[in-house]
Amino acid sequence: MKFILVLLAVVLLLKSVSAEVVVLTSENINGTIGKDGLTFVKFYAPWCGHCQKAAPEFSKASDILKDTATFAELNCDDEKETCARFEIDGFPKFMIFQKGVKVSDYDGPRTASAMANFAKAYLAPDTTSVNSNEEFENAKNENPKICLIKTKSNETDLAKSIGEIILKYKSTFHFVLVTDEKVSPDDSMESITVYRKDDDKEVFDGDLNSEALINFLDKASIMFIGSLTPETIPLYSKLARDKVGILLLGQEKTEEHVADIRSVAKKYRNDIIFIGVESETNEVSRNIGLPSDTVFPAFVITSQSSIYAHPTDIQANSRTIGDFIEKHLKGEVNPLIRSQPIPKEPTKDGLTTLVGKTLDSYLKEGKDMLIYIYAPSCGHCQKFHPVYDEFAKAYGSDDLIIGKIDATANDFNRTLFNVTGYPTVCFIPAKSNEAIYYNGDRTVDDLASFVKEHMKGPAEPTNEDTEDGDL
Repeated sequence: MKFILVLLAVVLLLKSVSAEVVVLTSENINGTIGKDGLTFVKFYAPWCGHCQKAAPEFSKASDILKDTATFAELNCDDEKETCARFEIDGFPKFMIFQKGVKVSDYDGPRTASAMANFAKAYLAPDTTSVNSNEEFENAKNENPKICLIKTKSNETDLAKSIGEIILKYKSTFHFVLVTDEKVSPDDSMESITVYRKDDDKEVFDGDLNSEALINFLDKASIMFIGSLTPETIPLYSKLARDKVGILLLGQEKTEEHVADIRSVAKKYRNDIIFIGVESETNEVSRNIGLPSDTVFPAFVITSQSSIYAHPTDIQANSRTIGDFIEKHLKGEVNPLIRSQPIPKEPTKDGLTTLVGKTLDSYLKEGKDMLIYIYAPSCGHCQKFHPVYDEFAKAYGSDDLIIGKIDATANDFNRTLFNVTGYPTVCFIPAKSNEAIYYNGDRTVDDLASFVKEHMKGPAEPTNEDTEDGDL
């Protein structure tokens, strides 16, 4: 009986054994990431909440792949120099290494299954040879994204060109090599084609160079009209340099509208990336700045600095969106200005309330301006409000515009105003297009000293009863 209990305990112990996450230091990191096989590394800081949340999922992923990959972690508080060497600028940061070479960053969902699946892709061969139509159909059914390389052999220029960048996309595509023209006969020889489930295929038509192939695969990683999910957000972030067309869908006939507009998304694929968003059930359209009576589906084009709106009084369809895009590409569409209503009395007690539709007109007056850019929910802003109000009451004059603008509800020139946090206070000298940023104490006296230093006219109190208001 005792023997059985001991044996049972041993069995239970063996079942509970987990793969150990290797603790890295400056002394063992090179040896760990340099060995054969794959090493998935987490760079973290103990105080980081996101790191703490990701830790158990990372450990579970290690268990899933305990026989095929090494999972390791480096504490950047203890190993600052080593983390600097790997250019770690935020936590947690995940990287995959093979034989000492970083083959990929990981920016996907921080779940065990997602991390394990990402690593599995790098454990598989670079390409899978397919020799029949049945094998090809099976590959399409088993994988959400297939990149078909159809060429005479793996020694052709086409095969070599894409072979140089396959490693970068192994977690995104299942790469299939076909050398028989009878397999997938609708695809020509010496071609690269991406097949996505529930979407039309996409054919590469650029030059055989790394830049063109990378641009194609980046875009081909998402559907012609995609959607925002935890899995796709990193992909869209990678494409942030491009213009994005947002199709704002209503509650009815969503599939019909998407099918109708897909042809336009395909036609302008190299100019605009399309995303479909169900907008009537959330605040997307309001945040973009569309009027409350907008007709759905609606459509906007966003760039890094501006938003351009398809006419909001008509329903967007393939024809109207196509016409709108053509006008936009010719520079014939003005950007949408997200703005609060223009105040009936914009200036009160020396303080001018600026909104998206009025800011430029004040800048064009050619006067000295002090502008306070804030977010209503910001605690620092809430503390600063009474100080700024007091300063405006004391120093507001015909020679100095003292303004404030709610950055969450109004658009403004992001090139002129480099806002990296709230509150942001800056001075625009008269007839100038350059902002001078205030970094002093948030007091009336220090604000006054800052303004006096930079303004071209006199800056004297207009209300002598005002006292300094310190935070």
